Amino acid sequence: ACYNGAFQEPDCIANEYIFSSGKTVACFGGTVNLLQDKWYDRYLGLMAEGVCAGRINQYTAYLESHLIGDPTFVFTPDGAAPEIAAMLDSGKGPWRKLLRHALPDVRCMAMEQLRRQDKLSDAALLRIFREDVSPVVRLQALTLLEENGGPAWEEALAAGSTDNYEMIQRFSVNGIRDAGTPALVPALVRLLVATETSARVAFNTEQSLQFFPRDSLLHAFRTQYADLAVRRINKAAEGRRLEKLIINQAGRWPEDIASLCRGEMSPRKALLYAGYMRIYLPHQCMSDVAAFALRCKDADLQRALLHALGWHRHSYAAPAVRRMLLPMTTDMSLPESVRDEAVRTCNRLKRAAD
Repeated sequence: ACYNGAFQEPDCIANEYIFSSGKTVACFGGTVNLLQDKWYDRYLGLMAEGVCAGRINQYTAYLESHLIGDPTFVFTPDGAAPEIAAMLDSGKGPWRKLLRHALPDVRCMAMEQLRRQDKLSDAALLRIFREDVSPVVRLQALTLLEENGGPAWEEALAAGSTDNYEMIQRFSVNGIRDAGTPALVPALVRLLVATETSARVAFNTEQSLQFFPRDSLLHAFRTQYADLAVRRINKAAEGRRLEKLIINQAGRWPEDIASLCRGEMSPRKALLYAGYMRIYLPHQCMSDVAAFALRCKDADLQRALLHALGWHRHSYAAPAVRRMLLPMTTDMSLPESVRDEAVRTCNRLKRAAD
């Protein structure tokens, strides 16, 4: 919950659990607005295996989330438990063998360590995602696939959008939004048409519509909604409502971005929109924005555009945009600050497979 760990407030978890009666010695909390759809209790089950609270916090180190209390607090593990804490200290251990451990969090950490050692391929992660009975392990596989992006991650996103674990659905919708691959449009629309999604998944689905082309969304929607298996009360009226939603959401940004790229905005408004594009940039517009950054003569706006593009490293358009921007990194006619921003953006957009 937002601010539950904000120790400058009189009512927070530190005051309620650490500095009051009771035996609590450590707690996790957020000191500012918490980002939504993050995995704040990741690896927490490892405390049952003798891993201390501080070590857990190292693996879930979001900027707004903090451990308050004694980071060395630890439970005594079962005598037969693997020495996970010692393995994490040394960086060595039978991690591949632990992929078959009974405790899901141990399997998750084994995947993490093998991935760090480049000993767990995308294909292996995808297989785990499809086959493991634990939703926590499937979520771990999906999260690790996201680091490199690419076809395996996108395949997992399409499958995860119909997973029976709500957190996987939420992560999948957000991944579909970030990837933007045209092949993922039917999966996104399937969630829009579905009636059994949670409120959060439905909200994320509607918000994701603004990152895709309107025509492809409408085509997928009309095809799926016409299916006799799709049943709604007042289906025709509901269909019109959803079509209007698609039209409005998908049309929020392209026209203004086109105006920006034609140089029709004032410098102040252009900088404002460049700031918006850190979050709100339809994938089909990224190449146009990159082309404008190449020819723009305003150094402040160039830096802002490059910075915004660097936020979209998971986009299917990222490799093409990176190729467009690479010449800027060595163009000595550009101000040094612009070249530096181009270097940062190209590094952000670079994928492991490139």
